[in-house]
Amino acid sequence: MPIEEDVFSLPQRIRDFLFDIHEATRTSLRADDANRLYEQEFKEITDKFFPKSAWPDAKAISEEVRHDAFFLHLYRYINHSNPENLETLRKNREAWNLEETRDILNRLIEAGRSRQSDPLSTVVQQFGYFARIELARVQCLLGDFSTSLATVADIKLNDRNELFNRSPICHFNLFYHIGVSQMMLGRFEDSLVTLSDCVLFVLGLSKPGAAGSLRPGVASNLNRMMEKALALLAILITLTPFYRVEDQVRAAVDAKFADKMRKLVAGDVATATELFESACPKFICSIIPDHSVPRATNDVYETQVRGMTDKINKEIPFLKVRNFLSMYKSIEVTKLAEFSGVSEVTLRELLDAHVAKVSNPTLRSTDELRFTINGDLLVVERGPNKNDHTLQAERFFLSNMRKQKELIAGINKTFTDLKL
Repeated sequence: MPIEEDVFSLPQRIRDFLFDIHEATRTSLRADDANRLYEQEFKEITDKFFPKSAWPDAKAISEEVRHDAFFLHLYRYINHSNPENLETLRKNREAWNLEETRDILNRLIEAGRSRQSDPLSTVVQQFGYFARIELARVQCLLGDFSTSLATVADIKLNDRNELFNRSPICHFNLFYHIGVSQMMLGRFEDSLVTLSDCVLFVLGLSKPGAAGSLRPGVASNLNRMMEKALALLAILITLTPFYRVEDQVRAAVDAKFADKMRKLVAGDVATATELFESACPKFICSIIPDHSVPRATNDVYETQVRGMTDKINKEIPFLKVRNFLSMYKSIEVTKLAEFSGVSEVTLRELLDAHVAKVSNPTLRSTDELRFTINGDLLVVERGPNKNDHTLQAERFFLSNMRKQKELIAGINKTFTDLKL
């Protein structure tokens, strides 16, 4: 039941939220602000203050929104639609049937493959193609990250002739879910590259004249989706300081999350959770949940979030160690532990974890930092022929070669369109 005005005093955070969302929807009319408030802050406040009940009755919040009748009507609709949706799901437990969904997608994929030699079955092939992308998304949401990557492994992400390029939303979703899967598997550098491509793709469409070819609403959706990619990149860039990111991407991330990245480096656990929760997909359960139990659908989501934030928070302490190792050719382990603010036991665990990570071929790390430990003496070594500056120079030139290739492709397309 809604909480009545006479038995509920609005906490300040709820008052602030109501003021902000009323301002965004009725005064400033900023769709991006409204979307962020509804999709992120609304969920956080609901989880904290109303995990087992509806939000307050409209009368209880009327004064906070200057008795705006239109806004109060919208508020009532949102407030009561959620309990109604849960009641519908309780009565129709088969509304979401995972096995049936997967079976349909697999049949479409197989039909598309079997018709590849038939030039008259283009539509069937396209159904199969996009069903594969959707199946990979479902697998990612279920937490089957390796299978998700395998499902789309033969799609050439850098090939402009691939079908996903015809739909900007599909393009972004494909890269986003691949990037999330790579991140969840600990392949941070691969994820960084994939999600950087997401951001560059959206930034490219935001250039003058480019957005004009998009259908109404697509540009705002892409910008909202890019916010998620930027938040994940803020984590990944922090965890991989040795990897040079494209200037455009770094500038976009810094503009939104520079302060949170500083907090992350300082070891703020809450910041890691906040960033990942705001940007990760809504992971789902493979079995039909009991909707009569409050928050029954949240267990899988919270487990995945907790698992990822645990990984992040285990990586953070090594960042300080890395900074000290960049200043020494050799150092006593006891002294390094003292400088880093950790115990010697913890330091050795961090060093062992780094060695295990860079030697694990499945993680595909390009981190060139190497060292050996003889007793209490740690000796810093680099790759046999390269140091960090050489690697950064290589990535810089490769990045600019890629930009040049894209520029030439754009010029050629313009000439083709103009029939020159």
